[in-house]
Amino acid sequence: MGKTVEDYLKAGYDYKAAVYFANGRRTLLKVIPNDDFTLTLYFDNGEKRFLDMRPDLKKGTVFEPIMQLEAFRRVYLDENDAIS
Repeated sequence: MGKTVEDYLKAGYDYKAAVYFANGRRTLLKVIPNDDFTLTLYFDNGEKRFLDMRPDLKKGTVFEPIMQLEAFRRVYLDENDAIS
């Protein structure tokens, strides 16, 4: 059984965040790479969020191969709905 709103409130979350997280995991439906190395993410609850990848794009990291925009643009959702 998942955590309840009360569980999140006891952990220090404000009410709005507690309700959000108590409603369960969101499913990522679509990801769009942007030319500024950000991703636009679309979720099953209608939410649209932006993920800025620039701080993670460093030499010697797992993200080094996508430091070139052409490679970054190949982002997709894999069979587990994870960003790949």
